[in-house]
Amino acid sequence: MLKDKKIKTLIHNKFAKGSHSIIWNADDELKNSVSPGIYFYNGFTIRKPVIKSSNIREKAFLKK
Repeated sequence: MLKDKKIKTLIHNKFAKGSHSIIWNADDELKNSVSPGIYFYNGFTIRKPVIKSSNIREKAFLKK
């Protein structure tokens, strides 16, 4: 079952054209670590919305 809950606002800025990265440390707004699982994020470009998913277990594994 999917829960629709906001975890954290990662960034709220405008960027120049080009490629950009945002790093999420798997924490919430209060700096608490989130549980392992799949987390979805969304963002918007001038032309269309962006919706992607991210698997925390994979990210944690890559950090080691």
